[in-house]
Amino acid sequence: MQVNLHIYIYIYIKHIFTHIFYNCNNRVCKTLTIKQSLSIYFLGYGTPTSIKICGSLDKLDFFAYYLKCGKVIGISSANADPVVADFANLLYEGKILTEEEINTDPFGWMKNKPKDITRFQESFLVDA
Repeated sequence: MQVNLHIYIYIYIKHIFTHIFYNCNNRVCKTLTIKQSLSIYFLGYGTPTSIKICGSLDKLDFFAYYLKCGKVIGISSANADPVVADFANLLYEGKILTEEEINTDPFGWMKNKPKDITRFQESFLVDA
C-alpha cells in the first residue's frame, strides 16, 4: 500500500508540474527514491538564499522550505507526503507562500497535512 501511495503522489505531482511547467520553464520537479520506504521530492525554481528545515535530517524525516526575498520558491520532503503535492497545487492556483506565513504556522497553508505532524515541530534555518 505504501508503494502505491508514493506512485500516485508522484504521478499527481508530475501532472500538476506539467501545468506549471508550461507557465514558467525554470521550475523543476524531481523525485529520488533511495530505498523502498523513503522518497525524496522537490519542487521549486530559482536559487534560494536560505532554507528552513522542519523535522529531522538525521532520521530522513523532514520537509524544507527554500526561501528568497521573503517568498518560498521551493519545497523538498523526505517521508513527509504530501507536502510537495500541496505546494504544487498552491503554485498551480497562482498563489504565493511567504516566509512570514511559514514562520507564523508552517502547516497552516497545507490542505493535506502529513501524518503525525508533531515529528516536524523542530525547525532550523540555514544559509543556502
